Amino acid sequence: MIPGRRVLPTARSRTYSTWKRAIDLVCKQVVDLGPIVTHRYPVEAAQEAFEQALARKSIKTVLTF
Repeated sequence: MIPGRRVLPTARSRTYSTWKRAIDLVCKQVVDLGPIVTHRYPVEAAQEAFEQALARKSIKTVLTF
């Protein structure tokens, strides 16, 4: 669905269809998630990323691999 990315939705069928629809909209660039990502960290800085998230100093944090 998203090249190079894995998303693991839950097994419930209604939830799965919601995830699939959301992922499709992002892949088709109908929805831009960029504005809600407030912090980006390389995977090597995962500890710092989690600390910032737990301290509620970010809205949405992305780890890059």
